[in-house]
Order: sequence, then C-alpha cells, then structure tokens
Amino acid sequence: MVSEQSIEIDLAGRRWLISKGGNLEELWDQMTGDNEGDEDHIPYWTEIWPASKILAEHIYSFRSLLSGCLCLDVGCGLGVTSLLAGSLGARVVALDSEWPALVCARRSSFINEVSSVNWVQMDWRNPGLKPGAFDFIWAADILYESRFCQPLAELLKYCVGENGRIWIADPERNISAKNWEYFEHSGFNINEIKREKASMGRHKAMVRLLELSF
Repeated sequence: MVSEQSIEIDLAGRRWLISKGGNLEELWDQMTGDNEGDEDHIPYWTEIWPASKILAEHIYSFRSLLSGCLCLDVGCGLGVTSLLAGSLGARVVALDSEWPALVCARRSSFINEVSSVNWVQMDWRNPGLKPGAFDFIWAADILYESRFCQPLAELLKYCVGENGRIWIADPERNISAKNWEYFEHSGFNINEIKREKASMGRHKAMVRLLELSF
C-alpha cells in the first residue's frame, strides 16, 4: 500500500515505490532563513525532478556495461538514479549532504529490493573519496547556483577513473550558459547527448544531457 509519504513512478521499464518523506513547500515554509547555511538546506531533495528521469533513462541504456562498475551519484536526493543503477548490478556510492534525503532513499532501497547502493552523507564540496576510483559519475539538476561549479569541477576531476564517464542532466536556466562556460574554461570537453522536454509529476523542464571529459 502506498502511504501519503510515498509515490509510485514508472521508470526504465519498471514501477518504483519511492519514499518521499515530506513536502517541499511545507518544509521550505518552516525555514526561517536566520540560521547560517540555510540557503544550502532548501529541501529540494523532497521532489523527483525531470532531469532525474532523463538521466535514469540514459543510465538504463548502458545497462549491459554497468554490472560490477563503481559509480558515484552526486547529490542523489531521493536516490532514483542510484536505485536504478543498483538494480542493474552497479556498485553505487550515492552522495548527498541532507540526511533526511538519505533516510528516504535507504528506505526505498529496501522496498524495491536494491542492495548494492551505499548511501553516504557528505558535502560534495568537501569530499572524502578515493581519487580516480569511479567508472561512472553522474548528477541530475545540481547546478542551480553558479557557486557549485568550481567544487563540482574539482570533484569530477578528482574522482573519475581512467576512461571513466561523467554524465550530467541539467535543466535549462538563465544561469546555465554561464555555468557551462566555466566547465569549458576549466578544461572539460562537453558533449550534448540530447536535449529533451521532460516531466515528473507537476514539474516540467527542458533538460540537456551532457557527457563531460577532459
């Protein structure tokens, strides 16, 4: 039975039950803005965004290559892409700074019988990860502020393995062009895999799926 704190989604040929754990507007209204770092804790993690759908479909298209690979999901939120990759046999480190998001994601892993995901609370701006360890790194909709570009670029260069692949699904925003200029100036090659309209629940966006290399 689906509780009011869970949602069902159809993704990559399978129905998933995702533990949601809260309402974005209600949790946001509870924030006063008076506490240090409040701007870093806006509860965007309570939603599944269209970029996650586009990224998940792309991950699924690589299902024959993922089994046994070590993968990093940066800013995993409710963990949809991590759960999918884990169900395909990947060994996933799912990273998020928000503990409530990871509690929900871990609950979803039990519900959907996916056991190969390690849910890790960590600020990806100050990572404690092994250099060059990951075969695949991905992220969905985490560049909603330009100040995230520098730490993400540093993280990607530090963590990706030789011949590793990096995918980022990014909805088009006013700051998007400036953000990607930063990555180009930081030595990344950017290949647009697709540009597609996507919806997830009440959210709709034009999403670019990009592969980064350097």
